[in-house]
Amino acid sequence: NEADWMMTDKLIDQLPLWMVMLLTLGLVLAASELGYWLGLRRVRSMAAESDGQVSALTAAHLGLLAFMMAFTFSVGAELAMKRKALIRQEANAIQVAYVRAALLNDPAAETIQQLLLEYTLMRADVFNFIQRDGMDAFLEKVNDYHADLLQQIRAISQGADITELHALLVEAVNDVITLHNDRVVAGVRTRVPTIIWGSLYLLLLLSMLGMGYYNGMKERRSPVANTALAFSFTVVILLIADLDRPRDGLIKSDQFLMQDMGRRLQQLDWGESHERQNI
Repeated sequence: NEADWMMTDKLIDQLPLWMVMLLTLGLVLAASELGYWLGLRRVRSMAAESDGQVSALTAAHLGLLAFMMAFTFSVGAELAMKRKALIRQEANAIQVAYVRAALLNDPAAETIQQLLLEYTLMRADVFNFIQRDGMDAFLEKVNDYHADLLQQIRAISQGADITELHALLVEAVNDVITLHNDRVVAGVRTRVPTIIWGSLYLLLLLSMLGMGYYNGMKERRSPVANTALAFSFTVVILLIADLDRPRDGLIKSDQFLMQDMGRRLQQLDWGESHERQNI
């Protein structure tokens, strides 16, 4: 199905982050070891290149690697900030729609308030919902809420006395739906492209291969320093992969604003119901 395909179209998405870290570290160390072995074999065959040439090429690879890492990290961080901003915008849009519906003395408007409350609580629990029922079920549930909201909007628009407040409510509900679509695009469809991941790993392996080759030509190396450098590169790769996953890992899109909005709407809904009962 489309939703699952969007989340697993890259091999790196199919691996947990701890496995990404171990595989990256293993590949980097293997490339360094292979380069060292090739350098030793080359120098012992008396056909090794000059130190200056190999050093310059290795430095060029490392420079390109640093640029690619910085670029990829920037892409991942920008997407993470965009997702966070969209959560804030969606929470504000829900509040605006709820308040405008509360101002209308219409049964359909009360239904809209209840739908918005349930919708907010579901969005606040989005990660648990997806983990339990899957992305497809979540998107289907959201679409059901949107359909119910639009049905109530149509019921309001069929009334005889349409005011500016009705139009503002329609606009607010439309904003809620639009921001959900924006969040799906930013959180599911828009990811660090596969070609960038491939280029990043290729440069990383070539750089470590070159460093190992240079050490092999010198017939000396520092295992501790090489391992520390490999681990440093791995940590950066892991951080980029974490930023690229909005619902996995340590850096998740913070749902605090949506959770807080759900609590506020629940309190407001209780207060209105209590007031109606007293009347």
